[in-house]
Amino acid sequence: MQTSGPSNERHRSQSSDLAFGKHLQPARKRTATLAPWQALRLKAHIETQLDSALRVSELAQLVRLSPRYFSAAFRGTFDQSPYDYLLHRRVTRACELMLGTREPLSQIALSCGFSDQAHLTHVFRARLGISPHAWRRAQIATRSPAALAAPALRVLRGGPPPLAA
Repeated sequence: MQTSGPSNERHRSQSSDLAFGKHLQPARKRTATLAPWQALRLKAHIETQLDSALRVSELAQLVRLSPRYFSAAFRGTFDQSPYDYLLHRRVTRACELMLGTREPLSQIALSCGFSDQAHLTHVFRARLGISPHAWRRAQIATRSPAALAAPALRVLRGGPPPLAA
């Protein structure tokens, strides 16, 4: 009992369209994010361990996630990769130390988690377009002594805010 009318043709067309997903709604991409407690725990851990080597697997374990999901959730929460966030925090800390202390750049580099002064200089120049030494001289020349004690957090606009003490 095969009928070959317009309704039967329409049915075949619709079923083939569905088979190829033509009428299906596109799946929305869900962005993974960290829970608030996870973000706070990570910020605190990164701040206290800024001078040491931090691995994604260690950070993921801290908030009980797999490294792959952690990386996606971190990016969804902070709008940058864990590595970029870490570099941002290290450069920000270097700026604070350059303005607040008279320590040599080699010591500042080590206390911020960079392997040496050359590493600090490379990252600093890539992010700010100027060497740390030239930046420090320019800041000292344009600031009053009272202003030099204040942190240099506004230097790196667009990054994550520092952890409040």
